[in-house]
Amino acid sequence: MRVGKFGRCRPRMRVILSAAAENAKRVPAVVLGLFRKPDLIDTPLALCDFLDAQAAFLVQKTVYEHARHTAGAWRQLFQEKEFQDAAERARWGNYPIGLGHVAEMVLSVLRRADGTDADRLATGLEECIRRVCARYPKPDAYPEDFWQDASALVARRLRSAASAPTRPVHEMAGESGREFFERLPIHQALRGNDPDYVLNTVRSNLLQAHDTFLRRAEPAALAVSLYSLTAPS
Repeated sequence: MRVGKFGRCRPRMRVILSAAAENAKRVPAVVLGLFRKPDLIDTPLALCDFLDAQAAFLVQKTVYEHARHTAGAWRQLFQEKEFQDAAERARWGNYPIGLGHVAEMVLSVLRRADGTDADRLATGLEECIRRVCARYPKPDAYPEDFWQDASALVARRLRSAASAPTRPVHEMAGESGREFFERLPIHQALRGNDPDYVLNTVRSNLLQAHDTFLRRAEPAALAVSLYSLTAPS
């Protein structure tokens, strides 16, 4: 029996709604997560997670995109132990460079939002970088002071950026581009003019990280929390 538009459902409709409710219970949490608002970046811990994840993604994406671009039979290449080892070395070797890219981008956004105290923001970011670097053991095939050098590299870049006007994000990608390229796991004879391809890949992923940061960051709260890291204990 049909009832008014907002009255009781017909029996068939009740069956459909019941089945829909049962199916909803089976929706994986990862799918439901697609509809959740992303976590805010408003604390040092959240910023550390962002810096780490974005730097790792930028580097890995660039390493593998370059391999696909250069090697014809890249699917077979990716299965080879020699390439896998070289790619692993390239990921870790270029991670500090990627971390520097993302850190300078974050500093630029915060400077625009918070005013002119670039030195204190840079100091707070340096502490976040040290915490990120402390998360990992020394990568194989690298010296014992790998993470100390990585932290110092990013700190120098932040200090340099803090002492100059902010620059567009796409210009940041050119920093250390040749060094990044030289660590990629492709034979020298196959590289050709690939530095431009690599630079464009890094630039694209850094711009993507910038868009993500703008969506998720709470600049005012984050700046205050970074300032707290610089306060005397």
